[in-house]
Amino acid sequence: VKALEIFVQMQSDNLEHGLTNTTVLREMAEICEEAGDEKNALSTYEQILHEDRDDREILVKVVQLLKKNHNTDELSSYLERIHQLWPDNNNFTIEYGNALMEKNQYPQASAMYSEIVELYDETSDKNDDDVKIASLKIGECLLKMGDAKAAYEIFRELVKNDNKFKEAWDGLA
Repeated sequence: VKALEIFVQMQSDNLEHGLTNTTVLREMAEICEEAGDEKNALSTYEQILHEDRDDREILVKVVQLLKKNHNTDELSSYLERIHQLWPDNNNFTIEYGNALMEKNQYPQASAMYSEIVELYDETSDKNDDDVKIASLKIGECLLKMGDAKAAYEIFRELVKNDNKFKEAWDGLA
């Protein structure tokens, strides 16, 4: 509590001089988060992003807090921003696709997942799990869009390649 008071005073002094110190804001946000004050932590992280729009670490923290609080509307916009900044990061792409699915935007979500599948390098097993997950999600999107036949083919192929892939079995069923 005392540390937070000191950082708040430092931030107030900075604002009086027309300055923003993101290091002070980071400390404040971390203290708030550790104290369980997620609302103020989120607000402070957003202040940091106002100064440094592309700060990956802070964007990820904001996404984590929004997911924790089930704030899907804001979450989707942050995930879209992260995806635009780092389109080659499969984790961000899958998360963005998941957010789109939660908003019933299945064609857009399927397009996100397709990006991962299309870039798959068969000579590398590094991203094989990402491709399996993305393929599964494409199948789920197709099923939700009413194309049960195409979804069935995807689920069947996934099960054929990995007979212990529970989610693929669920989709097939």
